[in-house]
Amino acid sequence: KQSYYENPPLLRYNWPNDILFHFSDLQAQLASLTFKKFEQGLLKRRELAKTLIENLAPNIKNMLPNSILNTDDCAYYHFPFFADNNLEEHQRYFLNNGIDTVGYALQINSDEKVFIQFQRNLPNARKIKKSTLFLPIHDDYSKNDMISMATTINAYFHNFHN
Repeated sequence: KQSYYENPPLLRYNWPNDILFHFSDLQAQLASLTFKKFEQGLLKRRELAKTLIENLAPNIKNMLPNSILNTDDCAYYHFPFFADNNLEEHQRYFLNNGIDTVGYALQINSDEKVFIQFQRNLPNARKIKKSTLFLPIHDDYSKNDMISMATTINAYFHNFHN
């Protein structure tokens, strides 16, 4: 029998019984410590994102989703910005300047065969998939790292897209 996670996408109507399990005391302790660390990391990433936003040029801020500007509402594992459809050019430049951006890697579920009965035209999902890059924001970054990242982004769009 294959595990729940090894099967290809499948429309399920109930949770499989083998997905549920009980934590031991040690596992529960580790989970509790992880949640405490999560909270510290969340606060740090919010401060880093705030620094990044404050140091981006106004025209770059227009390339950000509006909701990303409210630092109290986001977790900021990745910081999205709309980069048009030429993602590879952007990624190459940023990587050459020390910023490892990523695109949106997940498939649009509506396009998957298994979900054909739910298929819809999803223009916003397609826009995110085809024209959004995500900047990394790690807990161990510093304010200076964010300022440097903003400087690199500002220079790129000033020099190459004006």
